[in-house]
Amino acid sequence: MKRRQFLSAAITAGGIAFVAEDVFAQENKRLHVAVNQYTCETVYRRDNIDFWTRLEEIKNAGVDGIEASLGSGADAAGIGKRLADSGLEMRSIYAGANLHDENAAEKEIARLLEIGEKAKPFGTNIIVFNPAAKGGKSDAELMRQSKNMDIVGAGLKKLGISLAFHYHTSELEFGGREFHHVLCGTESENVSLCFEQHWSYRACGN
Repeated sequence: MKRRQFLSAAITAGGIAFVAEDVFAQENKRLHVAVNQYTCETVYRRDNIDFWTRLEEIKNAGVDGIEASLGSGADAAGIGKRLADSGLEMRSIYAGANLHDENAAEKEIARLLEIGEKAKPFGTNIIVFNPAAKGGKSDAELMRQSKNMDIVGAGLKKLGISLAFHYHTSELEFGGREFHHVLCGTESENVSLCFEQHWSYRACGN
């Protein structure tokens, strides 16, 4: 499904039902349930508990996988093994990078591709990607960012991994300027969309 088709479908309850029905039809089995590392860490931290000491507890609650937040290839290898040893999958991971700065982009591209390479053996097929935040990126920065996202997406595609654009408030500022630029400035076969209901609501003034 193309990004534009998904957004058109998702704005109605019927569309959301269609998307869900399509997922169930493809899986034809028990739905894989995963939670992200950030949420788990946030909740456990309230009671001063280290999330990583509760993997067995999370698994026993019926969770199948964790979407880990990774900063490097070493993180991918180490965390992937730790989750696998606990019986948890890592089908998707979360990563951010500065792809709009010409002085940082080359190293950031290499880092993201290394993360993908190291995460793939643990079953990762999606990298949920959030661009480095900067309010009011210039035209040149936005063009550079979209070009580099395409490069990363194409590289990950060769590994069998999809790059999914994730966003927060800054991407939806100025009438959604950065959000729309990414969707219009990248190829849909290289960059997909992680539709974020919560941040869409918050960033549009609740």
